[in-house]
Amino acid sequence: MVAAVAGLGVSPIEPRAALASPVEQQQERIDTIVDELERLEREAAVLAEDHIDVLAEQTQLESEITELETQLNDQQVALNDLKGQLSQIAVNSFTGSGARSLPFLLASYDAHTVDQQRAVLAGVATDTGNVTTDDLDVALAELDATRSELDARLDRAEDLAGEIEAARDANRQKQTEYERARALAEAELGQLLREEQERRARESYEDVVGVQPTASGDASPSTEDQGADGGSTPSTATPTTGTTPAPGPTTDPPPAQEPAPTPDPAPAPDPAPATPVPPSPSGLAEVAIEAALSQLGVPWIFATAKPGVGFDCSGLTSWAWGRAGIALPHQSRAQFAALPQIPIANAQRGDLLFYYSPISHVGIYLGNGQLVHSPNSGDTVKVSTVNWNNVTGVGRPG
Repeated sequence: MVAAVAGLGVSPIEPRAALASPVEQQQERIDTIVDELERLEREAAVLAEDHIDVLAEQTQLESEITELETQLNDQQVALNDLKGQLSQIAVNSFTGSGARSLPFLLASYDAHTVDQQRAVLAGVATDTGNVTTDDLDVALAELDATRSELDARLDRAEDLAGEIEAARDANRQKQTEYERARALAEAELGQLLREEQERRARESYEDVVGVQPTASGDASPSTEDQGADGGSTPSTATPTTGTTPAPGPTTDPPPAQEPAPTPDPAPAPDPAPATPVPPSPSGLAEVAIEAALSQLGVPWIFATAKPGVGFDCSGLTSWAWGRAGIALPHQSRAQFAALPQIPIANAQRGDLLFYYSPISHVGIYLGNGQLVHSPNSGDTVKVSTVNWNNVTGVGRPG
């Protein structure tokens, strides 16, 4: 990708390009480079969030392994207790179970009926703990099942360790690729690059603002009051004049007719489901914003949320809103799923802006087309202009 960006200035001249003016050629090169940088930045963000997904699975897996190890230990203790009780049954059956059991065990098999045999064996079990070999079989089966499940979790944990290392390497490589491409682009284009990025962000903001409802909320005049050309719609009522019309000749009234039967009214249609009303902006938004702005200049660090040390994107938003007393998961997709979602055109200060598809970046909206965020590009916590073309959702904590 870096080679592609570096080679943009020496690409072969196509017939169409030969006819373009130097200004047009410069703009085409700027557009291509900015598109490439946006793609690299998006891919880096996706890799970082995928890496967090793997880490979250590892954390969950470690918890399950600990729980299974405890369960296995408890089952082993219970199994040893069962074995001890059954051993005691055997000992008591031959040495200390009393007159009722020893003669029975020494007698010939045919000397007692099946019911008598069952009664005596049941009595021995009752005297020594009321356990049977069925209990032992159940305990062994449960122990084997737990051990198999634990072995599967341990195998997955080993595989996951390799996936985490691969994800970390891929994320570092993509970050390095972006940083090198950015440095080359800035060296070639300088201020033109920043101006183009700002222009795109500004245009996307104007597009969003253009579809926002008016502040007054007044409805447009209806077609009952205005015609298609904007003038008044002619009235269908008969105008009243000052002259009384002359009466016509008198005639007998027509005979009364039977009224037509009134048809049954049509059933009313089912009401349409009400559109959920988005929650009002939280009064705690300014607390979260102030917290986030206090970390300007703190470096981006993967899977980190430590003030003064480092943040990734969702680490910053979860920490800042945590200062306001609102708990959010440390993962952008999980944050989006946990929050009420707001139309993009209705974003307010303190709302979380989610980027890309799949969601891979998040920041706190400041209003007026600005946000504070921790971008995954070897950067720091900073205030940037929102490129609304990349915003795929808005969530409202509070």
